[in-house]
Amino acid sequence: MAICIHCQSPVSYVATKYSLADTRIELCPNCRKLSDPYIGKRNISLLKDLVVLKPGVLRHLLFNRADGVALSERFRLVSNGRNGRSNNHSRAASASFRSNTSGTIHLARLASILIVADAFVQWVHCLHDSHHSLTSFFDFLFTALVDAVAYHFGVIIAVRALKAGSHISTTQISLAILYSSFAKLFLLLLLVIADPSSGGHARHARQARQAHTNLLQHLYTALDDNQIDRPWIVNTIVGGMSAGFGLRVLLNTPPITSTLVILAGWATRSLALHVVQLYL
Repeated sequence: MAICIHCQSPVSYVATKYSLADTRIELCPNCRKLSDPYIGKRNISLLKDLVVLKPGVLRHLLFNRADGVALSERFRLVSNGRNGRSNNHSRAASASFRSNTSGTIHLARLASILIVADAFVQWVHCLHDSHHSLTSFFDFLFTALVDAVAYHFGVIIAVRALKAGSHISTTQISLAILYSSFAKLFLLLLLVIADPSSGGHARHARQARQAHTNLLQHLYTALDDNQIDRPWIVNTIVGGMSAGFGLRVLLNTPPITSTLVILAGWATRSLALHVVQLYL
């Protein structure tokens, strides 16, 4: 169901399409604002707002992009005349099938792009590291795939266990995580440009700190600017915060609920990556 991106009130539709070049956004009957100003905007405008995690663009993509636009009677008659007449039942069935199929295809396409980009960033960070310079890119790709699948699995199980957003589909939960990942990916790409060799050295420093028994020494070395693992911080901390924000926008739940969901995803991902490292 479509919603107003401002007050989150459910509406029948957020815009009406009168022709291929004429789409008019409807006013929300509750807050009297335009229901969804993102209707008709280019993808670059949506991407710009996704990077800064604006709630409106997340609500537009998750609720209104697929089923938020209604067709006027005249436009529907013209379209039926062009495509040939068919009965209402077959049109409704085909529209439902196309909606479900397009959502699944969009999810798979977006997940593939983000997984490849995440693997590429991690691979570039390790190119200057002698311990990982010979590691194949496909090892990073496989690790990123396991990471994403385990993380989404843990988050979805936690959402269902907490009974948060019972009307929300599994596809919407995964899309909320993927859309929120653009902020993390943008910061990782900036790290690649600024200091591509920081990831490998910092990772070995972090592993060396884990062997220290002195807690104060561990904290002191962890805060050293030359030994901070920035890619790990961005991927884990910033990525978790952005995913939690996206889930909070989708589920409309208190912060503690989204925090518990993200912690469940972290735990599942850590377990899966630990098992993968035993065999790689």
